[in-house]
Amino acid sequence: MKLAEAIRQRIAAEAPGSFEVGRTLHSKTFDIGGGQRRVIQRMAPLHWRANLADGAQTWKEIDLTITQGTGGQYRVVSGFYAVLIDPAQVSYRYATNRASGVTVVTLAEVGGAAPDYRAMTVEVAGNRFTWRDVAPGVDMYLVCRPRYAELFKVVRDAGAARSFGWQVTEDNDDDPNRAARFVRETAGWDADRAPLEMTTAVSNQRVLAGGRRRFLYRETWTGRVSRVTDRATRQRGWFDDPAYPAIIDATVTENIGAGADDGSEVSGNWFGTFSAADIGRGYGEAPQHGGFRFQTVDVPQGATVSSATLTIRVIGISGTPTVSIYADDVDDAPAWGASSRPSSGFTKTTAKTNITSSIGTGLEAIDVTAIVQEIVDRAGWTNNNDIRFGAFNTKASGSYQVFTVEMYENVGTDEAQLDITYTGGGGGGTTATPGVLASTTATFAPTVTATNHKTATPGALAAATAAFAPTVTATANRVATAGVAALGLTGYAPTVTVSDHKTATPAVAALVASLFAPVPAATAHVTATPGATSLSTATFAPTVTASDHKTATPGVTSLSTATFAPAVTATDPKVATPGVASLTTSSFAPTVVGAGPGR
Repeated sequence: MKLAEAIRQRIAAEAPGSFEVGRTLHSKTFDIGGGQRRVIQRMAPLHWRANLADGAQTWKEIDLTITQGTGGQYRVVSGFYAVLIDPAQVSYRYATNRASGVTVVTLAEVGGAAPDYRAMTVEVAGNRFTWRDVAPGVDMYLVCRPRYAELFKVVRDAGAARSFGWQVTEDNDDDPNRAARFVRETAGWDADRAPLEMTTAVSNQRVLAGGRRRFLYRETWTGRVSRVTDRATRQRGWFDDPAYPAIIDATVTENIGAGADDGSEVSGNWFGTFSAADIGRGYGEAPQHGGFRFQTVDVPQGATVSSATLTIRVIGISGTPTVSIYADDVDDAPAWGASSRPSSGFTKTTAKTNITSSIGTGLEAIDVTAIVQEIVDRAGWTNNNDIRFGAFNTKASGSYQVFTVEMYENVGTDEAQLDITYTGGGGGGTTATPGVLASTTATFAPTVTATNHKTATPGALAAATAAFAPTVTATANRVATAGVAALGLTGYAPTVTVSDHKTATPAVAALVASLFAPVPAATAHVTATPGATSLSTATFAPTVTASDHKTATPGVTSLSTATFAPAVTATDPKVATPGVASLTTSSFAPTVVGAGPGR
């Protein structure tokens, strides 16, 4: 499953003729016409490259589709990692594309005994691989997410096994910046989403030849679940009547980011790894705030934001909660943590959006246009900085008045999403996009008419070419955009008509070129934009007609050249824009015709 496919289909339906012009780790940017661009921002990565910090590398789309390869094994090979899945046993091999080895995870015990796979079947659907009937009443499935692979155990009924042992082989390296690691933590919930009481143990750990390590990881569910017994005090107790099926999970993960980008603050403590969060006034009237952070937001400083929408999935509503959404009023929002949470280390924007229980449940779109505009108007904001939103309780009193919102960790998640439509600003992304491309024509004759005492000015006139090969180089996550490339022409005769005592001025007339190869080079977060390039001509004869005793004056006339190769280099945070390049001519004969007495 390509994560971006649904995005492309949606934008194509909403804005026919739109096209992609930029990518970051977490976003896609589309030109939707009319000078507007739309940024589709996700919490999970949409793209990958071998070295995240190397701006010269191209962002590639993440494809998590599980396919069957040679030897009957299944695999995912596009993204930050590769997974090889064994259909004959519950086992998979995980390899990161960074400098580390392979992590191998194999089921060694079910209910204290070796697994018996005689009744097992397998199923594949998109990014999910299922081992069905691993043991009586037990299924297991592997979900390939953008930044990690996650293994779930499904206990279907009270008679099923509740203890599982895993043999894990991995690099003997605990640095998350170098190695993918099996996470030695287990969590789970029953059908009513009550947390499971789990115990875990690691045994038989040893270092193998070559410096790798192997250990046995056991996880056991006691059969009990935790529920609140006193809403006023938030006291919880353990109960032995769970709702089936119950789900247990464990992961192999990398330090790429997503799961830690959302969460909630309860009584001054930040929780970033739950599958759902309560936002509002909780048990005992304790305020509970939510947080959503989006990385590498591809909107330029100073852009005009015409629309910005924060979409969340509301799982449930208790009471009549009220919440206000703000952004952190900083240039580049930091990660959430114990000292950086909504009530501490967060500066609220002036703009806010209030929400109440009337929004209902399901996917809810919240207008944050004014909030995002306030952030991108900051002098220190730039493309690919991060934005985070705080959802603050505003309910004055009452116990358990909350929105329950889905978080990234939830299975099949609809985590928070941010969509932004903007115009202006400095551009962004990493796509090099030539502008309007002049195409072949035998004749070209635009007509421009000015009325009501105004000036009609045609832009650069683009015409025929046999060959066209501009070279555009972009660095540092910026767009280098070649302007209108105006090329070869057999005949050229624009006509400009003016009335009411005014002047009609054609712009640069761009004509025949035998060779055309401008090379803009952009560095240091800059846009290099060559202007209209005007080239050689054998003949040039625009005709301008003026009436009512006035003169029609053609503007800058750009004429013949054998070769033309401007080079533009921009440094520092500036835009280098060559003007119109006007060249030599062997003959030039504009004709101006006046009606009435001349002056």
